[in-house]
Amino acid sequence: MTRIMLVHSRPTRGGFSAVVSQAAELTALGGFEVSVLVQDGDRVKELPPTVDHVVLTRPLASLRGLIQARRAIAKSRPQILHLHGRQAGFLLRLLGPRNQVGTVLYTPHGTPWSGGSTRGFLMTEISERILLRRTDSVLCVSRAEQADWTRRDGSPRIVFFPNLVLASVSIPPVADPVPALNSTVLVPGGYNPQKRLEVVIEALALTSAPRRPVLFCGSVDDPAYRDRLIELARLRGVESNVTFAQSIPGITSMMHHAHLVVLPSYSEGMPIVGQEAILAGANVLWSSIPPHHELFADSGGSFWTAEELAQLLEKQSQTFSVTERQGWLEAFQLDARGRREAFWVGLRSRHG
Repeated sequence: MTRIMLVHSRPTRGGFSAVVSQAAELTALGGFEVSVLVQDGDRVKELPPTVDHVVLTRPLASLRGLIQARRAIAKSRPQILHLHGRQAGFLLRLLGPRNQVGTVLYTPHGTPWSGGSTRGFLMTEISERILLRRTDSVLCVSRAEQADWTRRDGSPRIVFFPNLVLASVSIPPVADPVPALNSTVLVPGGYNPQKRLEVVIEALALTSAPRRPVLFCGSVDDPAYRDRLIELARLRGVESNVTFAQSIPGITSMMHHAHLVVLPSYSEGMPIVGQEAILAGANVLWSSIPPHHELFADSGGSFWTAEELAQLLEKQSQTFSVTERQGWLEAFQLDARGRREAFWVGLRSRHG
């Protein structure tokens, strides 16, 4: 058996969904002994029951959390260590154990420090060049992400490696939707500055009354950021139109029934929530970033500024359907399965 450890700092929605999917994929493929290292959270229970997991009792970015992670990796001595997300990648390649691991893989899942600032760009470049030197392969979940990394390193170590998402989704009815979903603008994805949720509040304030209710939902990665959003809604006079919820079960069904789904991120890898929106046949408005263009092509409504989003929100009779992308997504996922299986079989043969 080939021992592989998957590491994700926190069980947040997108990145941890990729970890859960990967754990199930490797278990089904066979020949792998899979373990997961992650901070505790409700989503840990989504891991397959046959997968061993080590729960960090402190955040990975803290001294105690980092020490615990180092010890867990040293004890497991995995033949393959797969780091998901920039925080896990950067901390454990800079400060983690060096000699107890065979192959080190890194999946960026987007670039959290993007957004336009020079400081953010420089920090991203420095951290990711360190990761390039200290990992065996960078697994990119979109062509846009692969192109960005190929700019730094044109070698075969930069691999196109899309996330797996279920190709068919059952859309159950939503019991007791809050508020009525057929008139709601839904903003899923979690509370993190990378998600650029403030642009939705600014856009809402620019629309004329009566305004549609807006429901934000997802993991609270950054409580202070959510507090700033709540204060911004108050300052812009739209607090009565906005609800700030946490993670909601049945999010795919909610996207199917919502009036609009808005994805305003600064950056993404290949967003799982965007793929789920396509599968649900949702009407989507999306920020004009390369992975969204790759995912939605011309089948949605793209925006960048609050003014552009406000204009799209005002076009209440217009439909931004992405249902025609469902066939493309199924083919994309079929190709992803083939690529991933060939990659894992090759690694298993090398370490078996």
